[in-house]
Amino acid sequence: INMGDPKNLADFIEHAAKDFPAKKYSLVFGDHGSGWPGILHDEGNGEDGLNMTELNTALGRATKNIGKLELIGFDACLMASMEVASAVAPYAHYMIASQETEPGSGWDYGFISRLSPGLSGGEAAKHIIDAYLADNADTLSPVSLSCIDLDALEPLKRELASVFGLLSGQVSANSYTQLARSRSQAKAIGSMVPFDYDLIDLGDLVRLYKDAGVTGAEALEAGLEKAVVYNRANDPRLTGLSIYYPFYNKDKYISPWATHYQGLDFVPEYSDFVRSVSGFWLGDPLTDWHGAGALTPASDGQRTRLRMPRQ
Repeated sequence: INMGDPKNLADFIEHAAKDFPAKKYSLVFGDHGSGWPGILHDEGNGEDGLNMTELNTALGRATKNIGKLELIGFDACLMASMEVASAVAPYAHYMIASQETEPGSGWDYGFISRLSPGLSGGEAAKHIIDAYLADNADTLSPVSLSCIDLDALEPLKRELASVFGLLSGQVSANSYTQLARSRSQAKAIGSMVPFDYDLIDLGDLVRLYKDAGVTGAEALEAGLEKAVVYNRANDPRLTGLSIYYPFYNKDKYISPWATHYQGLDFVPEYSDFVRSVSGFWLGDPLTDWHGAGALTPASDGQRTRLRMPRQ
């Protein structure tokens, strides 16, 4: 069957709940992941995968009768992002996922023997994360796994909206340089793959904003600390949650990511911020510079150029 068909995911969850009734349910995905663009790229069905809208639809249908899942896990690369957490938050209490790429062996499922009845999703997550880090203790590649309290996501999204709603209104050609500098200094995610997903560590970006005196950065940092209830990584700059911030991969942003990202049911203020900064990133409004550094047109008789005055 096509693993990229949301109907098949919903059918599977309903079948499992009917045949194996329980007080609490967990759902774990094991396959290739690419963060918010999707998961479960079915090689037997034209690489069809589940995007966030399809994931939302399937989980919404399947959890109507059983209530929220206790835990949803992604044994896949790059899935510990704000966008993914936002998509699954209405349907689960906790989420476990990796910010970074995962080794081919994935999770160490020996953790199952250490689980006992009555554990919450957050308590079970510690066993899963500890087993995964122990299994990859000797690797030189980036390794991370975090547990997100999805019930704490709405307050975090409000803080995100507050900070980036303000920043979105301040984006200009003159301010873009500082914004770009903060973006380039933030911890990049997925550096081991020959393809840039333009994911960065949200906590690291917020730290840079806090140091720069951005309004609301401290409250956003506090919200992150409440939402990320357990996080382990072999890089101290991986704080548990990533976010998409287009900066390097222009081709993918132009088609199809820009359209898909704006279609997500995410934080509108952050989506507006992405749209604003990407306009300068793509070079569309360069002539909007004002003041001493303004670009001025000059002609050599054959073509018109924009000239930057020397400072």
